[in-house]
Amino acid sequence: MTGSARTDGSPVTGIRPGRVARCSAGSPPIGSAVRRRYLWPGVFAGVLGWITVITVLILTAPPPGAASPAELADRTAAAVGAGDPQALGELWAPPLDASYAEQFLGRLSAAGARDLSATGGGDVVVVRGRLPAGELRIELSAVDEDGRWFLSPLPVVRPATG
Repeated sequence: MTGSARTDGSPVTGIRPGRVARCSAGSPPIGSAVRRRYLWPGVFAGVLGWITVITVLILTAPPPGAASPAELADRTAAAVGAGDPQALGELWAPPLDASYAEQFLGRLSAAGARDLSATGGGDVVVVRGRLPAGELRIELSAVDEDGRWFLSPLPVVRPATG
């Protein structure tokens, strides 16, 4: 390469054959050497960062269900009041999930239910609201599974009174 002309016509000097040309002031090599040197470590760092973020999100996610029957009633009230199937889906006992909650809220909506709320404690959560034809009252069982409280669509069984 010695003796070649630059674009301004001056000769190129000081480059030995087989050496990579460098820009002035010791900047990184031009071309594929830059990719080899910086691209793969960058890709590796990006993938490692992505895996770390996903792991942290999984580990910090709250467990499904509620810590107590009172919390279950409060979270049920918030979910049905907002019509939020995702929030309600986290409260159903397995194997039920957000798709069941969506169907549950859809049926309430189709019936014209409004002013929905929930109260409860102990073994029952009562969803209340208004229908065009009168009052709405749905009793849902509250079940304890491994220290977490969930809603169950199974009927609440109580002794007959009166």
